[in-house]
Amino acid sequence: MDIKKENQRVAAKHLERLRAVIDESSASILDRQLKARGIDQHNIQLEQFHQLIVLIKPHQPDITLRLFQCLTLSDFGLYGYACASAVTLQEAIQHSIKFMPLSAVRYQEKEEIDTRWVHIYPVVLPDFLDQVIDIDEDFAAGNYSLLKDLLGDNFDWNMVEIHFSHNRPDYGRAYDDIFQCRVKFEQPKTLIRYPVSWLTKPISTNDSSLAEVCVSRCFELLNESDRKTP
Repeated sequence: MDIKKENQRVAAKHLERLRAVIDESSASILDRQLKARGIDQHNIQLEQFHQLIVLIKPHQPDITLRLFQCLTLSDFGLYGYACASAVTLQEAIQHSIKFMPLSAVRYQEKEEIDTRWVHIYPVVLPDFLDQVIDIDEDFAAGNYSLLKDLLGDNFDWNMVEIHFSHNRPDYGRAYDDIFQCRVKFEQPKTLIRYPVSWLTKPISTNDSSLAEVCVSRCFELLNESDRKTP
């Protein structure tokens, strides 16, 4: 298995979850587009999946937020298992940033740490600059859910803050529903931040045996991809 196959597994799972959160009108659009584009829903690529989201979004603007709110770590394949089995949040975040190419194709993540805060922010890849708002919602909802899944009872939404570089949209109520933390719009850049003291918090799903296997396989896939890249 290579990164392309792993991306397909993640995209197929996302498509399955998407069907659970779209309305009837959006479901019809999805089915028509899958047929028109000749896409096999079991072998769909992540790029194709996100193209479908872009087509659905005018009819259901909050779809990306709703989707990534309901995704769990297991829906992200090896990447998710590597994060979930880490010992501390710091280790999980390191895995998340390093292994991002296994579950995302539109952006990478960067981390900045000061004396008080950890800042995680997306770096949109050049081919997807026309999807910035959708990517920001993907990033924010995904990372918010990631923190809740990783920390379990140790998660305190009062200590989390999310910034968006775009204006509050007309469907801003969806942001209020999904993010219980403080949210700011029209900021210098999109990011999620939380206290630096959280980095030592234990992961509720830590499994050292699983971590060893998953992390090793993630590195193998990334190394295989590097060798194939001209």
